[in-house]
Amino acid sequence: MMGVSSLIHETAHWAIQYMQLVEPETFDRLVARLGGINAYNMMHDEGYIPKGLPEAFSTWTGYRDYLLEKLTPEKYRAGFLHRWEKQEGERWAREHVAEILTNDWEGVKNANTRNTLRHKAKRGQGRYG
Repeated sequence: MMGVSSLIHETAHWAIQYMQLVEPETFDRLVARLGGINAYNMMHDEGYIPKGLPEAFSTWTGYRDYLLEKLTPEKYRAGFLHRWEKQEGERWAREHVAEILTNDWEGVKNANTRNTLRHKAKRGQGRYG
């Protein structure tokens, strides 16, 4: 049996996809227990984080700000904004969109991105920030 600490964590969504392939019986039991899991799995296959900017928006920053206002509960907005204070530009705004769409109010995806960029900068593969 496949071991996964938490299937509903911001960075563990890949496990749901693999579970369906590797352990279909376990996946079926999971779907019966947690109704939204199959929809989540299909959303991931379809790309729940857009690869391209939606037509209604001219920048990732505008799209991020719209999602923050419309999808994020008030009690989490200040935390997102504080975390993003020094993260400027369209590249970061796109990362922020992913945070919002995965309800990552704890900042796990953001920390992972910062760490990846920091390590790449140390290896001379780009700048950090």
